[in-house]
Amino acid sequence: MDPLITTALVTIAIIATTFALVKAVRSRGLEHLRLEEIWMEFARSRGLAYQHPDPRLFTAPIARIGGAIGSVDVELETFSKGSGNNHSRHTRVAATAPIPFSLEGHVYMTMPFSGLGKLLGAQDVSTGDTAFDEQFTVKADNEVSARELLDDATRRAITDAGDFVTVHYLSGRVLVEWPTYEKDPTRLGAMLNLAVHIAERAPPGDPPRGDGETANAPPRRPSKRRRRD
Repeated sequence: MDPLITTALVTIAIIATTFALVKAVRSRGLEHLRLEEIWMEFARSRGLAYQHPDPRLFTAPIARIGGAIGSVDVELETFSKGSGNNHSRHTRVAATAPIPFSLEGHVYMTMPFSGLGKLLGAQDVSTGDTAFDEQFTVKADNEVSARELLDDATRRAITDAGDFVTVHYLSGRVLVEWPTYEKDPTRLGAMLNLAVHIAERAPPGDPPRGDGETANAPPRRPSKRRRRD
């Protein structure tokens, strides 16, 4: 082949590849910008704070929100798993229980090969709700606490959350995760409500917290300010 033709073909290939890369980068940049706008507005609507990711960190989440709902500290963020062709996008809501159960448990959709992924030291838990137990697999190191945590309202909220939602309860650390960089404020709010609801569940005998005070908080001391005559 004529050297000039070869050079021309290589040049065209380089230009086409460069154009495709620029287009992909620009498209991803616009996608992230749109995601950021949605999350910033959602944070404002819920009285939370949007946290801009550190551009110096290559693995920094695209979007992150932090704050508190009542007495429950919450965090929302995007994250990714894997790399290359196995790369997948996810969103996570984390909530910290004011009065935690002594429990490590996991709830996820029942898949054909769920039995192959048994967690070390965990066991399958039956909630007594046939429809729920058929749709979801529950594994926990404390069966009694798992049933107490998964009350009717919690099971219903998990069911309504949609497909492929995973819930982890790690000694009071609640994680609700699902695949995608979430852009739907309604769904984002539903997941946040689910995580907060689970975090607010208290073990039997421990009254739930209210108005930002701990259940065992001491009585308030009277004010020492002098009354003006």
